Amino acid sequence: MNINVQTENKVPTNKFKAILWGILPLILLIAIITTIAKVGTGIENEPAAPIEVLNVEKITLNDEGIQLKVLNSGPEEITIAQVVVDGAFWNADFSPSDTLQRFEQGTVKIPYPWVQGERSCGRSCDT
Repeated sequence: MNINVQTENKVPTNKFKAILWGILPLILLIAIITTIAKVGTGIENEPAAPIEVLNVEKITLNDEGIQLKVLNSGPEEITIAQVVVDGAFWNADFSPSDTLQRFEQGTVKIPYPWVQGERSCGRSCDT
């Protein structure tokens, strides 16, 4: 008679362990998802570096220098801080301003004393 009583007690314990091991991972998964949803993933909405897109639509060479028609096609306003021509920094005039709003066009005038027919080389020239 003692043997039957002990066997009956072990069956519910085994079922309880099986149910516990089946439900415990689901409870932990729900806890992790809830924590991530409340606290966040640590990734900010702002990108690490601003996205800057300035398209040069037209380049015109005239007696005064170089004239560029530019378009800010990026998601935010952009400020043109400097102009580099042939590896050197040059002064420039900006119209309407050096800061362009999104999808705003502007003109950059660079007083560059270029000579027609003269070769300009960057890092190397072929002779």
